[in-house]
Amino acid sequence: MTVQKKQIKTFLYRHKIKLSLGIILFLGWFFCLPKPLFDDPTSTVVESREGHLLGARIAEDGQWRFPQMDSVPFRFATSIQYFEDEYFYRHPGFNPISMGKALKENLLTDKKRGASTLTQQVIRLSRKNKKRTYFEKVIELFQATRLEAGYSKMKS
Repeated sequence: MTVQKKQIKTFLYRHKIKLSLGIILFLGWFFCLPKPLFDDPTSTVVESREGHLLGARIAEDGQWRFPQMDSVPFRFATSIQYFEDEYFYRHPGFNPISMGKALKENLLTDKKRGASTLTQQVIRLSRKNKKRTYFEKVIELFQATRLEAGYSKMKS
C-alpha cells in the first residue's frame, strides 16, 4: 500500500463521524424540497385572445392565487426586485449582510426588521407561512439555498 493511500485511509478513519454527519447533512439538503413546491388551487382566469385579463374567480380555498405564467411584465418584475430583494441576482438564496443587520436591530431595539430574500419568501409561502421564529428562519435558509441550486435566475 502506498503512503498516499495510507494517509487517506487514516484521514477517513479519524474523521468518520464528521464525514458521516456531512453526508447526512448534504443528503438532507439535497432532498429537502417537496415535489411539487406548490400544490395549492389557483384562481380561474378568463383572458381575451390577445391575452388581456377579462375576469378572475377566487380559488377554492378563498385565496387569490393566479396560475403560472410564462412571463411577467418587465416593470413589475423590476419593481418587485428593487423593493423586496435588490441583490436577487447576487446571493445564494439568503443575504448574510441583511440578516446580520436585521438580527442586530431586532435584538437591540423594539423595532422588528426582516431580511428575507425573494427566495426565502417563496419557501415561506410553500411551507404555508409557518410561525416566524429564528428556527423557522434557519429552515427557510436551508431550503432557499437548495431552491437556488436547483433553479436558475435568468434575467429577461
